[in-house]
Amino acid sequence: MKDFNNHPYHEIYYRYSDNYGDTWSDRILLSTIESVPEEWGSFEPSAYADSSGNIFTIWYDNKNGSECYHAGEIYGIKSNDNGHNWSDEFRLSYTGG
Repeated sequence: MKDFNNHPYHEIYYRYSDNYGDTWSDRILLSTIESVPEEWGSFEPSAYADSSGNIFTIWYDNKNGSECYHAGEIYGIKSNDNGHNWSDEFRLSYTGG
């Protein structure tokens, strides 16, 4: 998705609701914005949450220079408190970039 603050790159965001969807938090940027061509960036996120408040999110990212859209590295980030705070992102794959 596009950064809604006029940033041209695709990035991964998270929002949460503490009241069953009546209101939502501000957007939380999970991926790191990098200076890559506009059609690159972060894409195809997937998330897993458990009943203990742990959330693990992964996505493809071309920040390491991959020029093939679907050959980016896999990055992840985790939260242990229902998405209120997040770890630094971490790289899960190494395909050469």
